[in-house]
Amino acid sequence: MKLNGVAQNGKSFQQRLTPNVPDGEIDVAPFQGPDGIRIAGEPGNYGMLVIPKASVPDEEQLKQVLTFLDQLMDEPLSTLQLRGLEDVHYTKTSDGKTEFKDFDGYQREVKPYRDNLLSVEGYNVPELVDVPIGMKGTKMARENEQYAIPNPALTLSSAIYTERGQELDQMIWDAQTKYIMGKIDDAGWEQEVANWRKSGGDQLISEFEASYAQLNGK
Repeated sequence: MKLNGVAQNGKSFQQRLTPNVPDGEIDVAPFQGPDGIRIAGEPGNYGMLVIPKASVPDEEQLKQVLTFLDQLMDEPLSTLQLRGLEDVHYTKTSDGKTEFKDFDGYQREVKPYRDNLLSVEGYNVPELVDVPIGMKGTKMARENEQYAIPNPALTLSSAIYTERGQELDQMIWDAQTKYIMGKIDDAGWEQEVANWRKSGGDQLISEFEASYAQLNGK
C-alpha cells in the first residue's frame, strides 16, 4: 500500500503498525518519475498567522508578538519545537547530536504546537540520531528543497478562480484520486481534464495567461 504523506511521519506510522502487524514495515520515498524526483513547492507563506486586535490591542504588544515569531527560527526555539525539552523529550549525545528520550511524549506535548508555528527540520537544530526510518524521514525533509517545483500561478489573478477556484480545484483533486486508485485509466484522465476545461478551466487558463503577461510586461 502506498500513501501520500509527510516523510517524517514514517516513524510514528511504524510505531502504530508494529503492535498490530509485528512483521509489517513502513518505508518512505519521494515522488519520482521520468524526470527524476519532483516535490510540489509550498505556496510560500507556510499557511497564515493572524494577530487579532482584540488580543493584541496596541503596537507595543504587536512588536512583542512579531519578535517572538521571528525568534522561532533561532536555535533555542527551533530546538524546542523540533526536539522538545532536554532530558524530558530528548537528550544530547557525546558528539553534539540529539536523540529522543520520550518520542510519544513529544508527539503529544510538543508536536501539536510545532505544527502551528514556524520551524524547518535541519535549520538551527542539532542533528537527530534515531531509528533508521526516523533518520531517513528527517534526511528527506532536509533534502527536499532541491527538488521543489514552485507553482508559477500562485501570484497570478483570475476572476473565475476568485469565484469558483475551490470547485475547479476539487474537480482536479478528485480526478487525481481516481487515477491514482486505478478507477480511471489514461483515457479517463484525459476525459476528466477535458471536462474541467469545459467547466471553466479554459477561462482560468486564459485569465492566468493574461495576468502573467501583465506582471512580466509581455
